Amino acid sequence: MKRILFIVIALFSVLHIAAQDMGADYFAVGEFDAARKIFESRNDNPAETNYYLGEIARLQGDPAGAKNYYARGKAADPQYPLNEIGLLRLSFSCDKEAAADALNDLVKAKQNKKNPLVLTVAATVFYDNGMPSEGDEMLERAETADRNSVLPHMVRGDRFFRENDPGAAAGQYEQALMKNPDYPVTYIRIAQIYMRNNPEIAIERLKELETRHPDYPLTQKYLAKSYFRTGQYKQAIALYEKMFTVPGQETDLDAVTGYAASLFFTEAYDRAAALIQQGLSISPDDFVLNRLRMYCDLAQKKYSDGLSAASRFFALPRGDNEYIARDYITYGDLLFNSGRPDEAVLQYDMALKLPGVAPETIRQIAENLFRKAPGKAAGYYRKYIDAIGEAAQATDYYTLGQTLYREAVALSQDTVSNDAPERLTQCLNQADSAFTVVCDRIPESHLGPVFRARVNSLRDPEATAGLAKPFYETVLKIILGKENPTKNRRELVEAYRYLGYYHYVQYEAEKRPEEKTLAVDYCHKILELDPANDVATQLLAALDEQS
Repeated sequence: MKRILFIVIALFSVLHIAAQDMGADYFAVGEFDAARKIFESRNDNPAETNYYLGEIARLQGDPAGAKNYYARGKAADPQYPLNEIGLLRLSFSCDKEAAADALNDLVKAKQNKKNPLVLTVAATVFYDNGMPSEGDEMLERAETADRNSVLPHMVRGDRFFRENDPGAAAGQYEQALMKNPDYPVTYIRIAQIYMRNNPEIAIERLKELETRHPDYPLTQKYLAKSYFRTGQYKQAIALYEKMFTVPGQETDLDAVTGYAASLFFTEAYDRAAALIQQGLSISPDDFVLNRLRMYCDLAQKKYSDGLSAASRFFALPRGDNEYIARDYITYGDLLFNSGRPDEAVLQYDMALKLPGVAPETIRQIAENLFRKAPGKAAGYYRKYIDAIGEAAQATDYYTLGQTLYREAVALSQDTVSNDAPERLTQCLNQADSAFTVVCDRIPESHLGPVFRARVNSLRDPEATAGLAKPFYETVLKIILGKENPTKNRRELVEAYRYLGYYHYVQYEAEKRPEEKTLAVDYCHKILELDPANDVATQLLAALDEQS
């Protein structure tokens, strides 16, 4: 929207450089609602006031209202030329040729032909209606009429901006500053250009303006916006606090939004929430404020309120706004913390389809799911590892493997799902691969072999093939080689138990005495560490019965 308006909105504030008319200045920077309030409260110059109100109406999509204002302004002062130009601008849509002729006749009038204001306004009309050569001619005439006028530079800057050449636009505004360094709006226009992509330059220019005009109202607002864009939230808050001591600022939706967002990002959630509500009372369907309310509810752990806010936010007309990954992640977190992990995953999946999701965010999602929905977590751990690439640590693969193993345990107990066996096989293969990386990278640790053993135990639950045997033997070798092996008593018992049972199974099948001896030996090792161990006691009893 602002880009569409940009070609027009700067010019007219320049009409009142000397007067420092704040209504014109607010209009110039696109603050139409603020400008309208000022002009509606004025009665000193009805021709000029109605012209501005007409321009605001036109730019906000109300040509009928614009026509009415222009007509009232013309009636108030027929010698004031801009209302006539406003009416001619509207007539271009009906008869372009006739309107162009009438406009040319108007600017040729004795009182207008050397007036840079009239000539530059006429230029904007021609540019707006696809007549660039006529517009260029008007600007050339304006420059000839007054070499010191900033108006041609402002109009050219607007055109460059509209044509997506912000650098050239800024160059024109800089030339305007060279001719009149005391006109505040030019600084604001330069700041507007740099605000999004290079806010540091915007801050620099605005500080120059602050030095020249310390009490200029728009300086604080745009400095605050620039600080916000650079993440200097405390500086932004300080300026917003100062602004909000002035009556009327509480109705400035843009300022309220920036203030609330700055408070949110400094974790001042209660104050942010109050401002968000204040802003929504002005504009209930504001996209950014509804987004902030959802974010703030999550931060305050108001999950029920947050879900209501999220439902409203995602139901709003987007207009020119776009959803960002954080929107879906926030909604997902609200659902997750409300005990609805399956629905949360749908939102997380939507987030990951968008650019800009930090790897740490993916990891946090995975960790949350691991706690309450382990079957959903593995895919996110894999995405996290893929995202960080070679920076992935052994601990990352260990966590991934744990997630997959936990999912495999659940699948091994699933006797209902037809695809459970296939999914179990895939899960075990992926888990084994992850723990293999752990074993390779940290060979001195017993954790990798322990989990490879557990994975292979699930592959071979009756231990008939002994798939877990070499891994549990490795576990024993590593732990028993430590200075204090009993610190890992649980893992030792687990390894002894598996090996004891494995040799028991082999003895039952083949009746080889050496298998029985090994089984008995492992059972005794268990009982040394855990005298009350039922598994060891039962195995020994079973072996005795077969003697």
